[in-house]
Amino acid sequence: MHSNAVYQHVVVGIDGSSEGIAAAIAGWRIAQGVGARYSLIHATRDYLVKAGRAISAAAASVSSSAGPVPDTAIVEATRAWIASSLADLLPPEVKPAIHVERGRAGTVIGRFAAEAGADLILVGGKHHSAIERWLGGSTAYFLAGTAAVPVLVTRNLPEQPGRILVSSDLSEHAPTVLNAAERLATALHAAVRVVHVVEPVEGASGTPDTESNQDRLRNARAILGSSLIPKHAHAGTEHHVVLGDPWTMIREEISRWDADILVLGSHGDGFQHRHLLGRVTEAFLRDLPTSVLIVPLGDVAKLRTRD
Repeated sequence: MHSNAVYQHVVVGIDGSSEGIAAAIAGWRIAQGVGARYSLIHATRDYLVKAGRAISAAAASVSSSAGPVPDTAIVEATRAWIASSLADLLPPEVKPAIHVERGRAGTVIGRFAAEAGADLILVGGKHHSAIERWLGGSTAYFLAGTAAVPVLVTRNLPEQPGRILVSSDLSEHAPTVLNAAERLATALHAAVRVVHVVEPVEGASGTPDTESNQDRLRNARAILGSSLIPKHAHAGTEHHVVLGDPWTMIREEISRWDADILVLGSHGDGFQHRHLLGRVTEAFLRDLPTSVLIVPLGDVAKLRTRD
């Protein structure tokens, strides 16, 4: 087991959607399994608070006893609503810390997680069009490119996730991705399988360069089997190397192995460069064939150090 195998603080971004509620339940199970702190954060847009003020002002205009409702009352009402929505889904003794702040969801969740020293962020997964993402409509997409800790985007996550599939490259970032997968697997008591996809190259004639492709496959298998897996995964971790298009091959592996969670690295370097998530990572966030754990790499990962 690695020194960073457990979490200290799990933070869940929660809204009123069924996906958000599912993420909150999954976050509690993970936190419970490792004895971590568990917090919920809800972002309330400014216009909702203003609407609350307008409603209270209107009530005051027709009733001498009615007075304006302060922002704190609106926040407390939101907190109570979140607690009631989870009341029948979590054990009665579970009383998670529920925080409510004004602002855009991605910004609020990321800031709160950083200030709270979170090890893991969870949000519910939703399908968004390209225009919705670029207009800030995808909280998961925003956090994947800006958060300094792994972000688990949940979608149809079973009560007891048992299979974690890791898409690993052979770069200097591979150990970070594998360690993050091992950490989550330890918390969930799940099996880990590592897949590396070698994209085929063509020869001068435009046909597949069979010899070169076979050499690249052998080299990748040697690196995974002799270096990466022994150093960064527990004994018995399955791993294999395949030739083909990464998107297609990873999707096939998710289906074939019935993976509950896919682990991918993000090469994002903050908000201004979140489009550098990588085409495969972005595609899986958009499609969400299963729950996806995005592991921060590059400059974003350096914003936070771990033991």
